[in-house]
Amino acid sequence: MQSVDCRLCSSPTIVVKLPSRPLINDLQSTSDGKFEVDLSLCGSCGFIRLDHQIPDEDFYSTYATPSSWKKVPHLDSLLRTIEELASSKHSPIIEIGSNDGSLLSTLQDADFSNLLGIEPSKFGSYKNTDKIRVIKDYFGRGFRERYAEFLKEKPSLVISRHVIEHVPDLNSFMEALVQICSPETKVLIEVPHSYTFLKEQDIAFWEEHRNHFTRENLINLFQKFGFLCLSWKEIIFSGRAQMAIFEFSRTINETRYQQTERVTSTQSEISNLLNRLDLAKSKFNALVDSVHKKSGRVILFGVGSRSMGSLWSIDSVGGIDVFIDSSPGKVGFTVPGTSKSIDSEIWLENLEPKDLVLLGVNLEDEQSVIAKIGERCQVLSLLSPSGCNWLEREY
Repeated sequence: MQSVDCRLCSSPTIVVKLPSRPLINDLQSTSDGKFEVDLSLCGSCGFIRLDHQIPDEDFYSTYATPSSWKKVPHLDSLLRTIEELASSKHSPIIEIGSNDGSLLSTLQDADFSNLLGIEPSKFGSYKNTDKIRVIKDYFGRGFRERYAEFLKEKPSLVISRHVIEHVPDLNSFMEALVQICSPETKVLIEVPHSYTFLKEQDIAFWEEHRNHFTRENLINLFQKFGFLCLSWKEIIFSGRAQMAIFEFSRTINETRYQQTERVTSTQSEISNLLNRLDLAKSKFNALVDSVHKKSGRVILFGVGSRSMGSLWSIDSVGGIDVFIDSSPGKVGFTVPGTSKSIDSEIWLENLEPKDLVLLGVNLEDEQSVIAKIGERCQVLSLLSPSGCNWLEREY
């Protein structure tokens, strides 16, 4: 195992090579190519990072996941928070990583009238309106200079939901954020919570999620660039996530939240994660063998970034006999790295008692899928958190 410096706290990290994989979400690709991913783990601050040589354009030129596909369980709470943070419904609001504009459209319906989206993928081309303008570009150094005509007013609120985990250069992102904010600007950040990797059974490493944050190192990152954390809470969205509200204030001290007890705990958690990765492949093979010995089939319901990230992280995609997804936009496409196509949930009519369904859906969707399957066969989840995670069982 190699060692490099942590990009957040500069402490030495452990680097582990994950099995090579294709682009998980590139359903339209005909390429058989795979690439290597390095997993970097910091035992001091708990920062987890994925490194690879894939250009961002390869991800986002064919990005296949519009945000409108996802259920947002906390949407009402999110809208109330935005209303509280924005100085008025006419003050400028910027969303960094606006995807297909679903949140901005919801804000427009709620009578917010000064909205700007920033989105580099093909979804950045959705139609501009009088109330919603969109810049189709990456956010980073030099952004304010390139788009000065859009940024004449400092925003009262900047929103960035499930974006910074994708960012290859965090310093560039943060410097650009500083440039567009005033001392009155509030910043609402949503990001996955690496608690699932450090304290639960998660192995869903997806190549597009380069950065995995704990509460402490997320707050420290923003504080380093002059943002004071006003509030933080955990939410359930696409697994376990965190929402933090920051206020720009150049004068705050760079106090570190890290304590000696936390460092010791993190080192133990990193060790447990490495052991989990080592054992998961043999445990998964044992699970698949137990099903196949009874002439059963292993079915994956939910061909998404987290489920496929889990399988590729232990090089076990070949153990899946049938792939199913409820999204019409995925049905019929070939699963990257395999020769198998994705079936619709109608296939569930073929289930037999000796089969096993592995859930590749997030916690907020788990019970509705289990209800569709009923008691026709065994059901386990590939993901964490879950009430039926496969790694918590013995085979």
